Amino acid sequence: MLDSLRDLQASMPKPSGSEHSSSCARLQMKVGTPPAENSAFMVFCFEGSHGLLESAVTPGYGAEFKDYRDFKTRRIARRLVIYPEPGTTIEAKVTELTELTSPDESLFTVQKSTPPTERTARTVVSEGTARSLLESAPDILWPSVRSGKTSGVLSIYISVDRSGHVRETWPLNSDNAGLNDPARDQVMKWQFKPAKMHDVPVQIETVLTLPFNTKIGDPIPILSDAEARNLATKAIEPAFPPGIAKGTEVKVQIGVSLDGTVNGVGNLYNVPTPLFVAASGAVRQWHFRPYLRNGKPDVFGADIVFHVP
Repeated sequence: MLDSLRDLQASMPKPSGSEHSSSCARLQMKVGTPPAENSAFMVFCFEGSHGLLESAVTPGYGAEFKDYRDFKTRRIARRLVIYPEPGTTIEAKVTELTELTSPDESLFTVQKSTPPTERTARTVVSEGTARSLLESAPDILWPSVRSGKTSGVLSIYISVDRSGHVRETWPLNSDNAGLNDPARDQVMKWQFKPAKMHDVPVQIETVLTLPFNTKIGDPIPILSDAEARNLATKAIEPAFPPGIAKGTEVKVQIGVSLDGTVNGVGNLYNVPTPLFVAASGAVRQWHFRPYLRNGKPDVFGADIVFHVP
């Protein structure tokens, strides 16, 4: 992530100065190998009152930094939230932060060094390098989808342990988000040869881009804004960047899982990036009562409409 940022020549507008304002930079990179190519993104947002980092989202990493408080001459986030996979949230809170005035050096002394062959190290490799290590990679069996594109590509970030087993998968950018989970489930069964650096096994991470071709079956219902809001038990309004497109209608399409959480936000209506980022960040926090179809809970989509004040 840092290497990518060092190579950039980019700028972003400063936040307006209000604690409720933010400014975001959205950076795009190409992933995949021809003909299966895709885009992946890094998004960094800063809040307006002190210009502090609010969130960072990159392939393989996403975190929010909240509840900043003074500590000496710094302001430190006391609450950190990460989203390791859709539907999973991990929150860490700093409950005590004090100055270490007379540290006991023994606290930082390594009593017994771990042999190099037993140390855990990781490295990021290209997709081509990762595929050259594949021992077993059954073809992906694409299920029918209930909405969206039936052909295209999707990209996932994977982590492979020192024995070559896939341990984690993270959805990135997909032409049809409904295929993310089937792809992740099947890639988890792939087996790689153990990767080595200086003859020592290491963990590897990479982005895989997969072409898909499927068909529509049992279409997902798309609710109107009014119908969706009637089911909402939690609805957060976005904080749009001030001074941008006042009075503009912002429409995004969301996907909602059986448990009422938002599992995807799509920019089907070509909303400008700053407005879409604000709307997406808000609507991902929404929650809904079950949508009943033939008397049973079902997933659904919805077009949610906001207006820039």
